[in-house]
Amino acid sequence: MSEPRDLPEYLLDLEPSAFTVIRLDGRGFTRRTAAYDRPFDPRFHEAMRVATEDLLDETPALFAHTASDEVSLVFRPGEDWFGYRAPKWLSVCAGVASSSLTRAMTLLDGPVSVDAKAFRAATEAEVLEYLDDRARSSYRNMVNGRCHYALLAEGLSAGAAQRANAAMSPVERAAFVPPDAPGWERVGAILGYTQVDHVGIDPRSGARVPTVRRVATWFEPLDFGGVRDVAATLLADRDR
Repeated sequence: MSEPRDLPEYLLDLEPSAFTVIRLDGRGFTRRTAAYDRPFDPRFHEAMRVATEDLLDETPALFAHTASDEVSLVFRPGEDWFGYRAPKWLSVCAGVASSSLTRAMTLLDGPVSVDAKAFRAATEAEVLEYLDDRARSSYRNMVNGRCHYALLAEGLSAGAAQRANAAMSPVERAAFVPPDAPGWERVGAILGYTQVDHVGIDPRSGARVPTVRRVATWFEPLDFGGVRDVAATLLADRDR
C-alpha cells in the first residue's frame, strides 16, 4: 500500500486585504415554496429577513443585502474569521441560512438548503458595483415575475405567457408592476448596524453613563441609488 499523500486541507483561502462577499441562493425553492403566493409573498420575505438576521448574528459580516431567495453578506478586509479559509466560511453561512429558513418558512414543503459562493472585492467601489448588480437583477426578476403571473391570470398557458413576456419591451413589462410595490420587492432590503445613543447605569455607583450601542437595522431603499447610498454609508461607518 502506498503512503498517503499530504493533501491540502482547504482548496481556497480568502484574500485578507480585500472585502469578501458571500452570496447564498436557495436550492430548489420553486418546488419547496409551492404553497406561497406568486410572484411575491410577504410571508416568504419575512422568512428571508429572519434568516438574514440570523446570519448577521452568527457571522462577523458588516451588513447584508437580501432579495427574493438570495442573501449577500459583505465582510470587511482583515476579518480573520476561521483563518480566511473559504470552505469554512461557505459551509457555516450555508448551514446557518438553511437551518434558519427551514424553521422560519411555515408553508414549507420539506427542508430547505442553500448554496454559497465567495466573491472578492478589492475596493469599496467594487462592493458597490456588486450590490448595484444584485439590485438590478432583483428589479429585472420582479418585472418579469409580475408580467408572467399577470399573463397567467389572464388565461395564458405557461409557455404562451413566457413567449408573450419575451416579446414585450421593458416599458410594457414595467406596466405590470403596481405603483406601491415595496422596495424589498423591487431592489431588495439591507440589514446593517447603526449607532444608537444609550444611557446605562454603573452597577457600582448607580451613576448614569452615556454609551453607544450597535443595533441591527433594516433599510428598504426604493431604487438602485438608494441601495448604493445605504451601502456606501455602512461601508464608511465600518470602523465605528
